[in-house]
Amino acid sequence: MMIFKAYLLLKMHYVIGKNIESETTVYYAYNRLHAT
Repeated sequence: MMIFKAYLLLKMHYVIGKNIESETTVYYAYNRLHAT
């Protein structure tokens, strides 16, 4: 499952991580999702 999470994170980072603000949003969303 760890590989899948890493793939998801990379995909999100590639799609949304074009701006610094977006990267922060992705990181926050991933952190929140991981905490659940």
